[in-house]
Amino acid sequence: MNLTLCDYINDAIRVLVLLNGGRKRKTLMLNEYKIMQFDYFLKFPYTMVGIVAEKYGFENSIDEAYSFFHWQPDIIRYRNTINYLFAKGFISKDENSNYHITDLGVQAISRIENEYLHSIDKLCTDCVIPKIHNWTSKKIENEISNKANIIALRDLNDEKDN
Repeated sequence: MNLTLCDYINDAIRVLVLLNGGRKRKTLMLNEYKIMQFDYFLKFPYTMVGIVAEKYGFENSIDEAYSFFHWQPDIIRYRNTINYLFAKGFISKDENSNYHITDLGVQAISRIENEYLHSIDKLCTDCVIPKIHNWTSKKIENEISNKANIIALRDLNDEKDN
């Protein structure tokens, strides 16, 4: 898989947005695995939250559905993103291996003027975190799996119609 600088920037933005959105919820523990799981909701907003995503500027598209169906989380890619943010001082890690945004990270993200960042930030703080902050990893996995099954069934129905 060929990754571009843009891919890494978008990954870093989503991780910072997630950690920033979760910082007021003291019970939200975001370790490496949970970050990867929550990122599904930010990377594929319409697929994961449905029509509510339109309120935040995201639309239903074949590109997102296709990407979602073929996406395989890459733990090394997430580690690279997390390590980069950690090395820059934008995030910290506690004794329980949970990550938190630092004051420097909050400053960095607040200086970015970008429509995508603002849309994903609002989606995260208003919709994603309130909806799934207390879900178990298993429940998130089931939700992701259910969405993948829905897309697969939709594709089968489309093939029958042709």
